[in-house]
Amino acid sequence: MPRKEEYWRNRDKILSERKSQYWSDPEKHREHSREYASKHRNENILRVTKWYQDNKERKRNYDNEYRKKNRQKRREVSKKWRDRHPAEKLADTIKRRLYLSHRIPLWADLNAIRDFYKNCPAGYHVDHIIPLHGKKVSGLHVLNNLQYLPATENLQKSNSWGEH
Repeated sequence: MPRKEEYWRNRDKILSERKSQYWSDPEKHREHSREYASKHRNENILRVTKWYQDNKERKRNYDNEYRKKNRQKRREVSKKWRDRHPAEKLADTIKRRLYLSHRIPLWADLNAIRDFYKNCPAGYHVDHIIPLHGKKVSGLHVLNNLQYLPATENLQKSNSWGEH
């Protein structure tokens, strides 16, 4: 009898046995998993990379659905993390401010930029047309690089330019 058929016929029994084996010595099984992962690291990277390349759209759709379904949960988790890691959050904030300060030229009209942010319509985000920290190109924090985008569209656009 082929192995696959046998597995499906006895699946519950096999899974129950595996579970009891695991819990009899969980550290032994964790160590085995670590060794296996270490030994097969390159094959796993290739397998995962190939799967991602073959399923980009599927993965993107799954991630978008997950974010929609779990918006409140993700906010709570994020807030808990910020509360537990104030130093890391401060470091991230400072890093963004420093990065932003390098993206603001001396000739930028900061009052006009501030007004642009104040006048953002409800349900919209202020978006940098050319991202401040793009993969291929980085823009400046200036008035003519800002636009209003619906929030959902801006979140989908993320840090891309001309690709979406």
